[in-house]
Parts: sequence; structure tokens; C-alpha cells
Amino acid sequence: MISNPVIAENGTNRVSFYYPAIDYTSSAGGVPQRLSGNAANYFQRFSPGMLSSIFAFPGQSFGNQTVVNSSIPVPTTLGDVQVTVAGLPAPLLYVSPSQINFQVPGATPVGDSQEIQVLKASTGQVLASWLFRIDAVSPGLFTVNATGSGPVLAINQDGTINDGGHPAKAGTYISLYGTGQGVINGMPPDGQPAPSSPLITAPLPLVFINATQVATSDTQFSGLAPGFVGLWQVNAKVPANVPPGAVSVYISIDGINSLLDATGTIRRGNTIYVTP
Repeated sequence: MISNPVIAENGTNRVSFYYPAIDYTSSAGGVPQRLSGNAANYFQRFSPGMLSSIFAFPGQSFGNQTVVNSSIPVPTTLGDVQVTVAGLPAPLLYVSPSQINFQVPGATPVGDSQEIQVLKASTGQVLASWLFRIDAVSPGLFTVNATGSGPVLAINQDGTINDGGHPAKAGTYISLYGTGQGVINGMPPDGQPAPSSPLITAPLPLVFINATQVATSDTQFSGLAPGFVGLWQVNAKVPANVPPGAVSVYISIDGINSLLDATGTIRRGNTIYVTP
């Protein structure tokens, strides 16, 4: 990392400013296979409206406070920290010296690298910065252990939380929760929860359970989860022929798979529990 943030360039009338970088490596914050990006699967893909996590390099810091937001609308200043994406203020759900969770502004331009900055709100000091590509979509499913791998956060048709003691019955619907669905017509302003009236993704994602694609007619809903900020909900029917036990589950939208990283490599394994 660069220790001197200001460097005079010889032969020019120019001064260059350098800031600590947001951790862009494959071991963000020192955790292997975790990247600054999607807050659900930690792939380095950002998209408008998505819930995201960024990490400080070991030895660097995003300020000195740890604060969990508890207000609606979600504020753009938390713990004397602000985050901007392409110059747009981002709603902050959690800040700490090593990690920040935020919502990517819905108006963020896609298709190019955009600068994400972390600033000290009271002084305007840039605490960290880096350029990240912004894609139209970035699907990821939240998991029980918050690592991006293992059993996903899912609700069975009977309202129970899916786990080994409460599996989904084959042939019934299950609700999956993720983020990175991209811009949806009528989506609420940044930091505001989704309304109770359905806000549907277009197109519908492809859902795969036990490597079997769920019929489009059996994907009952895909859109913003009512009452939540930036959360994507997909209701899909578990195929009747799925065997009992822990089976794989993933989603794909616009050709981007929730288990494949930017290189097309499987980096995650997500499961739900099923019973006949």
C-alpha cells in the first residue's frame, strides 16, 4: 500500500493524490474467496439496487466506529462514514473499521468501471477508494452462515425456515432470498423498503434445484421482497422428483449464475433441505 498520499510528478505541474484501496483481492479482509461485491455470495460483481459489502485491506481502516443502522429510510451517513458509487450517495446498513454493507444506488451507470469511495463525513476525507465494474445484474443467494456457501436462507411453504429439521416437501413452494436482481420498474428510492404491491423482475430468473431447472410456470414470484431494502425474493416450486436430503440450489438471470464467479468457475455450493 502507498504510505504517502500526495506525490509531486517530476516534469509536470501536477500533484497526484493516492488513497488506501478498498480490498479488491480474492481474500477480502483476509478471508479466502471473499471479494468486495455482492453481499450474499461475495462475488466481485456490483449492480444497481444491490446489497453490497466492501472490505478494508488488513492494516487499513474505514474509520473507527462500528454501527448497525436501525432507521428507515436507510441513511447515507452512518458512524461518520459515507460511501459514494459513481459519485452517488449509498444507503449504509452497517459500518465498521474493516467492513461496510450498503445498497448500490439504483441510478448507478452500468457497463463500465465506476469509483467507489469511502469518506469521513465530518471532514470529507477520502478513507478508501477503488474502481469496480457495474453490471446490470449480479445474482447471489444469502446463506444461513453468511459466508456465501452452504444452506441458503429460505422459507418453506408452511412458513418454517428451511433446515435439516424443517425440510421443504417436494412439490411445494419455497422462498429464496438474495440480491443483485438489477433495476426493476417502479422500484422505491434508494434506502426505502419495497412496497407490499409486487415489483417483478423482468425477465424471470431460471431456478435450478438438484440440477433440475424449475419450469417457468412454477416460478411463482421474482421481485423485491416487500418491506425490505434491496432484498430479492424468488418463490419457486421444488420439483416432485427431487430426492430427500440436502440438494443444490442456484439461480441464473441474464445468463449470470449465482454460483459462478466472473471467470466462470464454481466458487460456491448452495443447498436447501427436501423431504418426499
